[in-house]
Amino acid sequence: MADRVSRLTGGVASLIVILRVGWLRSGLDAAGARDVLWALTGSELYRMLVVERGWSSDRYQWCLADTLIAGLLVARPFTGSS
Repeated sequence: MADRVSRLTGGVASLIVILRVGWLRSGLDAAGARDVLWALTGSELYRMLVVERGWSSDRYQWCLADTLIAGLLVARPFTGSS
């Protein structure tokens, strides 16, 4: 239970940054974004995919990152120099 509470409050710091820069996806409020972040970063998902299904840690990390970006952030074209 302590791990779940810690993740819930830890995710708030990341969400504050996302909110300040205006990157939160349209139609999603701060509380909903916090809940999505909390649910997807739990050890249960890692255990299911890596331990039970045989995913590599790298594959899990990339999939989680892609899922969080798609679910939480607005789509913005890359404008950096190459």
